[in-house]
Amino acid sequence: MITPEYLEELRACRDCPLWTGRKQVVPPGGNLAAKVLLIGEAPGAGEDAAGEPFVGRAGELLNQFLAGSGLRREDLCISNAVKCRPSREGKRGPVNRKPSSRELKACKPWLKREITLLEPAVIVTLGAVPLSIFIGKNPVMAEYHGQPFLSDMVNFSIFPLYHPAAMIYDRGKVQAYEEDLRLLNGFLIAKGIRG
Repeated sequence: MITPEYLEELRACRDCPLWTGRKQVVPPGGNLAAKVLLIGEAPGAGEDAAGEPFVGRAGELLNQFLAGSGLRREDLCISNAVKCRPSREGKRGPVNRKPSSRELKACKPWLKREITLLEPAVIVTLGAVPLSIFIGKNPVMAEYHGQPFLSDMVNFSIFPLYHPAAMIYDRGKVQAYEEDLRLLNGFLIAKGIRG
């Protein structure tokens, strides 16, 4: 279980330069006792403001896809590979960006500690960034999505999915995403995590 001590230490983190631009650290959310942990890339503007993972546009898409698959958000714990919002200056202010390798490296001990505290049975990676943490290279999602595997880093199954934001930019992935969520639901039933 996530402890108050962990949250206090996480909120005080200064391990990389992201702390200077964040509104707040975004700890895991959802059902902290769940056996399924979803890991996204990093908080966006909405998450940085709310202090909760996946509450922005990608979170809305995730909720829609989960509802159509038989999975429920309240049965899942949700976190991110990076705990603070990575951003860059855009024409009208800060815009989201992909976390750097330095930022991922700085947050990796926090994620490992979260996994130890949460004790999930299955980790669902949302996109290439969190998947890269478990396979040690930059993956091409087309080769991994919907195919569970055991990780050398952790002693349980990893189930890779596209990031929900991918559906915003490429509607052609919607059918594959829906099918992957059905596969995930079946995988969790087979593992005895869902009835």
